[in-house]
Amino acid sequence: MCSILTKYPEIGELITTIINIIKIVTVIILVVMGMLDFAKASTKGNADEMAKSRNIFFKRCITGALVFFVISIVQLAVSLVAKATGGQDPDNNNIWACVSSLINHK
Repeated sequence: MCSILTKYPEIGELITTIINIIKIVTVIILVVMGMLDFAKASTKGNADEMAKSRNIFFKRCITGALVFFVISIVQLAVSLVAKATGGQDPDNNNIWACVSSLINHK
C-alpha cells in the first residue's frame, strides 16, 4: 500500500481533499437548512412552528458537529498510533504509517 502512495501521491491528496470538503460542506448545509427552516417558521408566525424548527436545528447542529469531530478524532488517532508504532514515513512497512499518510496527506 505504501508503495502505491509513494508512486502516486495524488491518491493521498485526493482523499485529504475529499475529507476536507466533507467537513466544509457539512457546515454549509447546516447553516443553509437552518436558515430555510427558520424562514419558513417565521413566515407562518406560529410559536409552535418556531419551536419545532428550533428543535430540528439543534438536532442538525449536533449531527453536523458529530460528523466534523468524528472525522477529526479519527485523523488524530491514526496520526498518534502511527507515530507510536514507527513514525510517519510512508516508505516504512508499518500499516499505520501508510494509513496516516493516506488520510493526513503531507
